[in-house]
Amino acid sequence: MAFTALLASIGYIEIYMATFIFLVLGALGHSNKNGLPRNYPFIGMFPSLVQNLHRIHEKTTEVLSKTGGTFLLKGLWFTNMDILATVDPANVHYIMSANFPEFPERARIQKIFGVLGDGIFNSDLDMWKDQRKLAREMMIHKRFIKCCENQLGQGGKWLDSGHRIRG
Repeated sequence: MAFTALLASIGYIEIYMATFIFLVLGALGHSNKNGLPRNYPFIGMFPSLVQNLHRIHEKTTEVLSKTGGTFLLKGLWFTNMDILATVDPANVHYIMSANFPEFPERARIQKIFGVLGDGIFNSDLDMWKDQRKLAREMMIHKRFIKCCENQLGQGGKWLDSGHRIRG
C-alpha cells in the first residue's frame, strides 16, 4: 500500500530527469582515460562503485596498482564517506607501527568495530603494543607455524625456503 502511494507521488518529470541523468552518466563512462574512477560533482565516484559492485575486489586491486598503492575514493558529498585506501608497505608501517600514537581514532573505531572487543584491531597506544606483542609471539611460535604449514600445504614450503615472519 505504501509503495503504491510512493509510486503515485512520483511525477513524469522526475522519471524523465532520472532517466536522462543515468543516460548521460552512462555515455560519459565511469572511468577516466587511465582507468581510474571519475569524480563527479555531488555523486563522487559512486557510479563507478555501483558499476563494479559485482567485481569490487578486482577493481580495487586494479585501481590501487595504477595509483601506486594509495587511492582516495570520493563518496557522495552529503554522506561524508571519503575513504583513503593504502596497500603501500611504507604507509602501512607508518600508520601501524612507527607513528601509531599520532592516529587517535579510538572512539570512532570502537563505534564501528565494537563487536570485536578490545583486541588488536580496537586498541590504542599501550594496550595496542601489548596486543601486538602477544600476537607476534603467537605467530612466531613453532606450533603455530606447524599448524599453518598443515593448513596451507604449499605455504609451508614458502617458510622453509628461508622466509620468516617479521614483527
